[in-house]
Amino acid sequence: MSDSNWNPRQRRDEQAPVEPALGVQLPQDIDAERAVLGAILLQPGILREIGTGLDQDDFYLESHQRIFVAMVELEKAAKAVDQLVVISWLKEHGSLEIAGGMAYVAGLVGSVPHAEYWGHYASILRSKRSLRDLIAVTRGLHSSALGPVDSAERLLDEAAKQTLELSMRGSTSSTISLGTALSAYVQTMAAHAEAGEKGLIGVPSGFYKLDEKTQGWQPGSLIIIAARPGMGKTAFALNLATNAAQAARPVGSLIFTLEMSSAEIAGRILSYSTRIPMKKLRSGDVGNDWSKVYSQSGALNELPIFIDDTPALTVNEMMRKCRQYKQRHNIGLVIVDYLQLMQGPTTRKEVIREQVISEISRSLKALSKELGIPVIALSQLNRGVESRPNKRPMLSDLRESGAIEQDADIIIFLYREEYYAHLEASKNGGKMKGGPTPFAKPSGPSVDVTEVILAKHRAGETATVELQFHAAYTLFANKEGDDPGPTDDDMPPYVARQNEQADYPPPGGGRPAPAPDMDDEDDQPF
Repeated sequence: MSDSNWNPRQRRDEQAPVEPALGVQLPQDIDAERAVLGAILLQPGILREIGTGLDQDDFYLESHQRIFVAMVELEKAAKAVDQLVVISWLKEHGSLEIAGGMAYVAGLVGSVPHAEYWGHYASILRSKRSLRDLIAVTRGLHSSALGPVDSAERLLDEAAKQTLELSMRGSTSSTISLGTALSAYVQTMAAHAEAGEKGLIGVPSGFYKLDEKTQGWQPGSLIIIAARPGMGKTAFALNLATNAAQAARPVGSLIFTLEMSSAEIAGRILSYSTRIPMKKLRSGDVGNDWSKVYSQSGALNELPIFIDDTPALTVNEMMRKCRQYKQRHNIGLVIVDYLQLMQGPTTRKEVIREQVISEISRSLKALSKELGIPVIALSQLNRGVESRPNKRPMLSDLRESGAIEQDADIIIFLYREEYYAHLEASKNGGKMKGGPTPFAKPSGPSVDVTEVILAKHRAGETATVELQFHAAYTLFANKEGDDPGPTDDDMPPYVARQNEQADYPPPGGGRPAPAPDMDDEDDQPF
């Protein structure tokens, strides 16, 4: 066989550190190969993902090729992929000695610095494989060009063909015909119609008027919820996660909280589920409501809600975790609190923050499309909002990056007039602007009206929806009298459990909550 016919996929003498024909080592990374194999042994579930992007020739050493083949065959046979089973398979197929022996296979687990970085290690293998194949192609072309050439044009055409094949290997195309897209769209419509989902086809928010405008949070959508501090962004997002988890068809959520701890998040969810003010929960001053605390804790324990409070989380780490939880728990919603606290994919100091936020925004949008689920990201607004007479946010108030506006499918602003009224009163000695009456806390329930401003909606109309906000236990609820309309089936009524009072509204319920104990000054952290 001449060099011009040299197959880049043919088996090499992997044990030789130097390629004899070239006198140099071919591109390879043995440590990355061990790390990939070790990661599979630690987390066999990733083989379904890693197997679609790697094959045995991505490994340089033949021993590693044999081990990877064993893993793939065991996965196909729906058998366990662990050290003992892999060793047994290799022994049965006469490959254990070539694979390095029992000790070597068992030792692969200790070769993984961080199993969650398997995607990075796999990309190294693909890169080295591409370089080896490019060397093989160019060697063949070089040999052919030096020998008798019947047609230079034909050789150039062959060179173009082979390099194109290399560039296309391992890539997948998302290009489909209009007919295929229409067929899938109509089938989805028919499925919704058959299920009676004429008004709600996405993840329910739990708020009737909002779902009426959005038809739920749609798969592949990036939703930005932005507001100034104190408006209730975190509280709103947690209400959304709980409402989705308690819907007729429960939807699991993965919440990334970069500012608060998982315990604080759990405390908030318990507060609005029990309707016990946060301050009382923190101090344990719940009186006769312990039965309610235990009852609701048990019920909430069953909800498919997962919390990650890793500080300084990078967008790449977050994406890896989302893929894992999508595979393991089939999550249908991701919430990021909040966008400006995330670390970008690059750590270079010379990169300005606006570029970092743009990269994070694009990554979140790409993640929503990849997993086919909505991603909700909270965002801060510029301080310029406070200097205007009308403090309702606008799209130009989005902090640090116009890319957020471009990438988002939906942008929602939260605005509470009452918040600014209280703030202004505190600055004026307790007096409201334009009147001599001293400002005092209302004697009734602590309920503010929150405007949920749908400022951008790529697939529908913009609008403003009003919700009730019960500050003491950070609960958003539908306004009294709101008609659930076609989403009624997705908003099951709240059912009081044993030892629990029945007059508490659901997180998405339409009745106002009972007045909290206003004798205690609640710091109301939003």
